[in-house]
Amino acid sequence: MPEADNENAVALGASYGGYMMNWIQGHDLGRKFKALVCHDGITTFAGGMLATEELYFPFHDLGGTPWYDPGFSAASKEAKNNFGSSTLSDWKKWDPSEHFDQWSTPELVIHSELDYRLTVSEGLTAFNVLQARGVESEFLTFPDENHWVLKPENSLVWHKVVLNWINKHVGLPPYTKEDRDGEEFWGGVRDAKESLAELPGAGKPET
Repeated sequence: MPEADNENAVALGASYGGYMMNWIQGHDLGRKFKALVCHDGITTFAGGMLATEELYFPFHDLGGTPWYDPGFSAASKEAKNNFGSSTLSDWKKWDPSEHFDQWSTPELVIHSELDYRLTVSEGLTAFNVLQARGVESEFLTFPDENHWVLKPENSLVWHKVVLNWINKHVGLPPYTKEDRDGEEFWGGVRDAKESLAELPGAGKPET
């Protein structure tokens, strides 16, 4: 792709795409990008996938429940009939947490607190691993959003943080020149009297 600057590429993904960001983070493909952005992604199969409010997805996509025991209970047999039987080894095959020792590309992690599809602990896990490994990283959360960022003021913060992160790692000027330490950057608005009004749910990312 001659029209693309492949030497200054950043990869972004949300939900399943967020899982893909954490997957390539642990593999050689992740090193081909200047930085990554993971929005509400999967980090650990045994933890995150079993905490979801839609268990159909892991049981279906990963070949069944990983604990099938024919003598355990009727519920176990019913799950096997519905989804098949799998093993923990099958689940671990595609688990990003199996490759934490390779995580080394700068990553912005975004995860909202009302996300029950993939709980916020998945984002915190990714961020904590990156921090513990000394990898440049930030964590942005919205206490009043779910698997999506739907409120206009939160969307503005999301875009400013994401675009600033991208520009920083590809050598471009910041998307916005607003002071990152100022309240206005994180969701404040000015009323008619020019006083700063607080907007709930926006918070600075941890770095």
